[in-house]
Amino acid sequence: MKLLDDLAQRKTALTLEEVATILQTTRRQIKRMISDGELPSIRVGNAVRFDPEVFSEWLRKTTTTPKFESLASRKARLGKTRNA
Repeated sequence: MKLLDDLAQRKTALTLEEVATILQTTRRQIKRMISDGELPSIRVGNAVRFDPEVFSEWLRKTTTTPKFESLASRKARLGKTRNA
């Protein structure tokens, strides 16, 4: 995914706001995910930051969308024909 590749190449840490924007959620939800141990983060004093490479890998691991397979490919793989 281009987004994940771009994130992994980033040279500076991500902020809480940036991660909330990327995940299209609220700062509060991100903080909850951090406190629940779901989302890896870095604490710098009172600030929270995210290693872009670690965050990118976390996104890869948590992605649940299956790879797209066309209906024709699926039928061919399963050996099904229209008249069967």
